[in-house]
Amino acid sequence: MRNDEPSSTARLIAAGALFVHRDPKLGFLVSKEAAEACSWFLEACSPLWASFLKHSADKTWFRSVVRAIENRSVPGMLLHYAVRKQHIESKVRQAFAQGVRKLSVLGGGFDTLALRLHREFPEIFFVELDHPATQRYKKAALQKLELPRPNFLLQAVDFRLQTLEEVLTSCPAYS
Repeated sequence: MRNDEPSSTARLIAAGALFVHRDPKLGFLVSKEAAEACSWFLEACSPLWASFLKHSADKTWFRSVVRAIENRSVPGMLLHYAVRKQHIESKVRQAFAQGVRKLSVLGGGFDTLALRLHREFPEIFFVELDHPATQRYKKAALQKLELPRPNFLLQAVDFRLQTLEEVLTSCPAYS
């Protein structure tokens, strides 16, 4: 990853979420709210690409190209991402029901889980830790929308230079 750009993985998974959301058969796997947030993040780092993706995701020719690329590289990867994210969310919700009151997301990229859940669960504290470049773009997208709320913290961290303990102990809102 370059120090001034979000990770290519963050961009790929966000684009994949948009693609799956617009799929006639699989769209239910990615919520409208999650797809919108992915769109905001992609637009923050590449408005042209985000616009192209937004206008092409429903086109048969584009879906065929993406499927062909996926089938030649890692077949089923987009479905895997969507199902994995649903499973993680169900486990997080179970943990909240059992009394967990903090969620830490490490290296989440352009993931939307904490962003979406922090509004639904205002009594729970959410912190996302990720590379400074990825966080910079995510923060820029969210500031335009006057998000997030006080129970959600985006914290830039380079794990090559800091440990998880160092980062979390430097966050006053996280005890």
